[in-house]
Amino acid sequence: MLNTQPDNYPELFPYVLIVMVLICGSCLSHGPLVTIQARKRNFGPEFMSQFFETHKQFFKSDVNPVGFPDTGSGRYCEQMSYKNWIDFNNAFRCHLNFVEQLPIMMVIIYLAALKQPLAALILSSMYFICKILYTIGYVLKGPNLRQIGALPIFFIKWTLYGLSFYTVACYLDQYRAENHSHI
Repeated sequence: MLNTQPDNYPELFPYVLIVMVLICGSCLSHGPLVTIQARKRNFGPEFMSQFFETHKQFFKSDVNPVGFPDTGSGRYCEQMSYKNWIDFNNAFRCHLNFVEQLPIMMVIIYLAALKQPLAALILSSMYFICKILYTIGYVLKGPNLRQIGALPIFFIKWTLYGLSFYTVACYLDQYRAENHSHI
């Protein structure tokens, strides 16, 4: 039978799961709290009115008031000022980065926590905080200020990745030992 016991503080594992849920919730709330707000600022009624006639030629519905389906490089954004285009794309890129990284982070946090709950709890909590700093920096001051969160996230991610490999190696060693003992 596999020994899947954590190396330390098994009672912390549920707290790692709580932080994982907080990270997911942060990603879910990013859309309405950050990206939609940028859409409202940049795709307002006055701006969107220029597309009304063209839209009516092809569709029976009204043009979307916040610029959907444009994701920053479509027909609507082509008509934006450079400043508004940057503002919207900073918010959108920030959200997309969160969505892109979420599956990776959930897997490596979980795997790391199986053997190292304390390290996983500390690192995932730091990730949660740094992702907020990343968002604030990116949205308020652009891609250069995102580094206040991005640099620590880089090291957090690779440390969790290493701990994930450690967990897998421990499981493989245990599995091999048990299978060879029956021969």
